[in-house]
Amino acid sequence: MAGREFSSWAELEAHLVRWTREVADLRVHGTTGEAPLERFMRAEAQALQPLEAKPSFLAERELVRVVHSDCCVEVEANWYSAPQALIRQRVSVLVRDQQVLIRHGGRIVAEHRRQRPGSRSRQVIDGHWDGLVPQRQRREAVRSLRDTSERCDQEQEQEQERRMVRSSELARPLAVYAELIGEVAA
Repeated sequence: MAGREFSSWAELEAHLVRWTREVADLRVHGTTGEAPLERFMRAEAQALQPLEAKPSFLAERELVRVVHSDCCVEVEANWYSAPQALIRQRVSVLVRDQQVLIRHGGRIVAEHRRQRPGSRSRQVIDGHWDGLVPQRQRREAVRSLRDTSERCDQEQEQEQERRMVRSSELARPLAVYAELIGEVAA
């Protein structure tokens, strides 16, 4: 690559593939005394076996995270929930192509669909926040929200009634106005 310039990453990769196949794989290696391609075909190709359902090392990675006070771990600028009992605990996070698995003590404690990195989304599984807020406080909050909502609905209805113009009270024939103008003008 010395002395060469490449206009793109793809051009560099194409150069490396071509060099590997046309030069490196065909020349005699100084240590083995054989061309790498010949040695591979003779001694290694038959020993390879299919991976079947095993993912490649590029398909997944394992991270260690601490569960935050909101029951979530942060991965790639997204948040995924874990059970509230694990707050402040270290968990293992397995990031796969389409999936994020959270493990603790050798067990999978949460499975999430992986979000696009950097999308700042939050995925919370039902039940993971249970126990975070005591039941009594949760019931009071729900009741308070319901009462506030009902109160707002009632106030809106009353305001609409106040603003409503009843045609029977205010409607007059135009002749009444014409008569008033005529009296004032005269």
